[in-house]
Amino acid sequence: MTLAELRALCRLSLADTTDWPNATVDAWIIAGIRLYSAHFPRHWRAAVELVTETVAYVLPGGYDVQALLSVECPAGEDPPRFCRLVAEDSAEFASGGDYYALRGASATGTAAQVGQIVLAKMPEAGDTCYVEYLGGHTLPAVGGDTTVITVPAQHTEAITSFVEFCALHELEVDEAAALDATTVALSQLGQEARRAWVRYKEIMDRLVWLSTNALQTASVMPAWGDIGL
Repeated sequence: MTLAELRALCRLSLADTTDWPNATVDAWIIAGIRLYSAHFPRHWRAAVELVTETVAYVLPGGYDVQALLSVECPAGEDPPRFCRLVAEDSAEFASGGDYYALRGASATGTAAQVGQIVLAKMPEAGDTCYVEYLGGHTLPAVGGDTTVITVPAQHTEAITSFVEFCALHELEVDEAAALDATTVALSQLGQEARRAWVRYKEIMDRLVWLSTNALQTASVMPAWGDIGL
């Protein structure tokens, strides 16, 4: 599904398709995808080209990464060689074996200073590291009609219900700001907005429940490796 197709689907649940321009609906869709990603992150795989005498590398996904699933280093071995997450000041890390540690983002918060993966073993020239992680779904640009939406088709109801809530909430805010607003109209809009939000939450809860049962796990939320980060 493209952004244009998802926007058209969202407009089916809006009271008046002419009240909101495409840019507004797109902004709501983007916000909905960002919120959806917090519950259902996307599985990514990134290849990190290693450099001799360098052990620290920026985390793939930057600030958007939610969890690290595996680090295969060096890539292409048979069987694959996976590194284990340990603390950087641990004896395992100091041994120089198949381990890696994590460093947090810099306090300055610039894009070039996000969290890092630190390898315990010094890489060789030409080595590649495969990093699998959970991160956000692709966020389309406003007006990017041909952008493919990576939210599964079975879950698009979560996005459309979020857009419906945004539209009703905006109407409520506009009504509250109008000098001639009536109490009845404002109250009704507030109730409709709350109903839309409850419906959105019910949809998300149902999707979480279905995913939890399908995966036979206690939670869909990820964990950072085996040391409880």
